[in-house]
Amino acid sequence: MRLRERSCHTSQILGRYFMSMDVVLTYCILILAIILFVTEKLRPDIGAILIMILLAWSGVVEVEEAFSGFSSNAVVSVMAVMIMGYGIDKSGIMKKLSKKIIKLAGNGEKKLLVYYPFQ
Repeated sequence: MRLRERSCHTSQILGRYFMSMDVVLTYCILILAIILFVTEKLRPDIGAILIMILLAWSGVVEVEEAFSGFSSNAVVSVMAVMIMGYGIDKSGIMKKLSKKIIKLAGNGEKKLLVYYPFQ
């Protein structure tokens, strides 16, 4: 049985198909992304941008394709929410609000659910 050539990216050596360098490079970048997200060596937003830049820099995806997601309203909205959450956390407002809610609610989970919407 003869194997057909599937695409220009696959190479045939001794009747077997091997991965192209683009696929190997993509897998390596994917493994790096998993390691960065699991170990939290970098903040998730910085890790995601680093992976996006690596994919574009390595030539796996076109630069325009890598940055095309920033033209989406949903992506910009999520980024804005992350920035606002980071700013609120750094300002200390969340810590003050959470202390007040815990003081009122105590240890009860049901009390916490009741008190939270009214604060």
